Amino acid sequence: MQAARTALDDLISEIGRQEQAGGPWRLTPAQLQDILGLTPDRYYQEIYGAQMAGHPLIELSLALEPFSQSSAPALVAVLEHLCGAGAESALQRAGVFLSHDEQAEIMAEFLAGAANEVRRHEFQADEFAAMLRTFGRFPEARRVYLDHFFDLDDLQQRAARRYCAGRTFTLPDLALANARSVLRLFFDRHVLRRRSIFGSLHEAFRRVAAEAGFADDSGAHRRQRARREEPDGPRGAVDQAHRAMGLGPGPLTARSLKARYKELMKRFHPDVNPRGLKRCQEINAAYATLSELVVAG
Repeated sequence: MQAARTALDDLISEIGRQEQAGGPWRLTPAQLQDILGLTPDRYYQEIYGAQMAGHPLIELSLALEPFSQSSAPALVAVLEHLCGAGAESALQRAGVFLSHDEQAEIMAEFLAGAANEVRRHEFQADEFAAMLRTFGRFPEARRVYLDHFFDLDDLQQRAARRYCAGRTFTLPDLALANARSVLRLFFDRHVLRRRSIFGSLHEAFRRVAAEAGFADDSGAHRRQRARREEPDGPRGAVDQAHRAMGLGPGPLTARSLKARYKELMKRFHPDVNPRGLKRCQEINAAYATLSELVVAG
C-alpha cells in the first residue's frame, strides 16, 4: 500500500514537473512502467488481464499510447487497477482529474455567476434595436448583443477561479486550466448553451424586436418551437424551471438549489447517462433561471 502511494506521488510530481517546464504533460508507457516499478511484460499482462476480465474502461490499446490530460479518465482507471482505490482521489487532490461531481460543481459556479451578471445588467433597448437594423435578423442581433455585453471567456475563467479558490490542489495551475477546459468542453458538446444561460433576457429581446417589426425567429415551425421551449413571461419561465428541476413552489436558497442541481447531474451527466444530454440542457437552463431569483433574493 505504501509503495502504491509513493508511486502515485512520484507520478503526480512528474506531471507537475512537465507542466512547470511548459507542458502539457505526457506520460509514455515506459515512463509509467518506471514510476510504477513494473516490467513491460508485467504491465501489459495486467492491462490485458483487466480487459479480459471485462473492465469497462480498460483495454490493451490504452497501454500502447502515451497518457495526457485528454485521457486522464483512462489513466485513473489504469491506476485504480494497478495501485488500488486511492488513485482517483490522489489525482483529484492534485487537480489532474475532475470527477463528474466536480464537473457539476464547476458548471454550477458558471451558471450562478452568469445569472448574477444577467441580474445586474441593464438592458440596452436602443442598442439592440440598432443591432436589429444593422444585421436584419433577430438571431444574429441577439448573438451580437450577448457577445458585446457578456464576455463568455471571462465568465468561464472567473467560474474556474471561484471553483479552485476554496480548494487546495497539489498542482493549482493545472487544476485551474482543467476547470476552464470542463466549461469549454460542455459548450462544445452543447451541454451548456448560451441562449438558455441568458434566457431571461429573451423577453426583452422579443419585445424590442416586435416594436421594431422583426420576427424573433424565421419560419412558423421555429416560432412554434420557441413558444414550447420558452413560456410567455417571466412567471411562466420560472414555473417551467421549477418543474424541470422537480422543485415545489416553496422558497429556495442558493444552497438547496445547488444541492438539487448536483443531485440531478449525478443522474443525467452525459458521461454517465448517454441519453441525458437533453435533460442536462433543461436542467442547466432551469438552474440559470432560478439562480437569478436566489441571487436577487
